[in-house]
Amino acid sequence: MDKILIFGGSFDPVHLGHLILAQICGQRLKARVIFLPTGNPPHKTITTPVKHRLEMLKLAIKGNENFQISTYEVEKQGVNYTFETLAYLKKFYNKDLYFLVGGDSLLDIHKWKEPEKILELCTLVYAKRKGFEFDVYNHLKSFNLNPDKVVEIDTPIIEISSTDIRLEVKRGNSIKYLVPDAVEQYIYQHGLYK
Repeated sequence: MDKILIFGGSFDPVHLGHLILAQICGQRLKARVIFLPTGNPPHKTITTPVKHRLEMLKLAIKGNENFQISTYEVEKQGVNYTFETLAYLKKFYNKDLYFLVGGDSLLDIHKWKEPEKILELCTLVYAKRKGFEFDVYNHLKSFNLNPDKVVEIDTPIIEISSTDIRLEVKRGNSIKYLVPDAVEQYIYQHGLYK
């Protein structure tokens, strides 16, 4: 495959919504999907150790030949900026890069560090959801960003969040059908999110 779809996130934990989104977008683009667990993002704090987030991701994608993991950000020291990561991945894979973003991220793209460079390095893939739609073209134009570097893909609404899963575990509730079985077992075995 000549296309690489980068799917970044804290994956704390990875859940079925992540996997469904990756599968749909990867298939539509005919791209290999690279999960990119966040290392040290400038905008939020992650408390779960990297080794656990990585292990859960490995368990979740096991058996899917089109899914891989890049540990670039979790191995890098200091703050991770998207444009720097994409520059590295562009050299590493030497293929057309696509970067999956949700609507909330796309609305704030002008606030990211070096948004113009991001759009030079990749095409953004906007996972469009019913109920959260906006005029992507004019939004990007209003910030002098190239709207032709965005592909919109209709995706199903899957209201699963890692925050809610952590909360359910803390409350002692079941997370069955929210995460893959192997991830659920891993969370309980290692006493995560208690």
